[in-house]
Amino acid sequence: MYFYETAKLDRKKLKDYLSDVEREKIAKVTIRAGEPYRNRQQQQVVSTGEDGPAIYAYVDWLNADGSKDIVISTPADVIELPEDCSFLFYDLRNMEEFVIENKERFSILEGRTTKNTSHMFENCREMRELDLSSVFFSNVIDASYMCSKCNNLEKVHLGNLYEEVRDIRCVLEYCGKLKKADLSDLLVNGVPDGETAYPIYKCSQLEEVNMGTVTFNDIKYGIFEPFDGCNHLKRIKVLDQTFYVKDIEKLNAAFRSEGGRLEDALSGVNPNLMDRIEDASQKTEQQKENRNSEEKTRTNEEVK
Repeated sequence: MYFYETAKLDRKKLKDYLSDVEREKIAKVTIRAGEPYRNRQQQQVVSTGEDGPAIYAYVDWLNADGSKDIVISTPADVIELPEDCSFLFYDLRNMEEFVIENKERFSILEGRTTKNTSHMFENCREMRELDLSSVFFSNVIDASYMCSKCNNLEKVHLGNLYEEVRDIRCVLEYCGKLKKADLSDLLVNGVPDGETAYPIYKCSQLEEVNMGTVTFNDIKYGIFEPFDGCNHLKRIKVLDQTFYVKDIEKLNAAFRSEGGRLEDALSGVNPNLMDRIEDASQKTEQQKENRNSEEKTRTNEEVK
């Protein structure tokens, strides 16, 4: 069995470091693991004080325009994100790239203990792509405004947000250039009392969203319109079927009247969908079992 050595990221230390190097001058952030320690000029420790390998942050490259490429690195195999990731990369307004250098065998970024990703990438105006598909956020409760005001974001996968998520207000908000979004690993267990929940809000150029096996459970409160202000939305993928949207306002109204059940709202567009949902239910359960099995295997390997 392979032993995964883990280093724990400290939220305050990283936020302080990003402020020290001037957030507005950061052009790129790279997450890297398995990198041997070297004594670099002005590098800072951004890991917790607990036992285990340290995590270092340093300027990897100073660009001609004065902007900086930042690396967050550790000799360990995996970087464990903190329980609270809210505002972690907030207001890196000129960051164009956020890169996770995954290994072939596993993801180097671990989010199993993370409970809050709210505002995590808010106001990263120049970021063009965000791929968190390899990160398991299996205990996140609050994902609100996670990618708010990412004006130039064109493509996004928010990772494996499932089971515990309750607050998904404006997860994608005012992403004016976003044309394609993947929420296929999202499972929402309700909306806060009295809140209005717009998971994708005012993404005016959004054309396609992949909902995969997404489920919204226990929607009891608030006005729940999943695509408010997404007036160019043309395609919604659910399971293995694509639905073509003709009137976004009617779809939002149908979703609201069905109490937050996307499959019921869409079944008015295609009556055969309910059969497909029922046929795929076992597949959905198997996917969840596979995820849990992967996590257990990973934990057992770490213990061994």
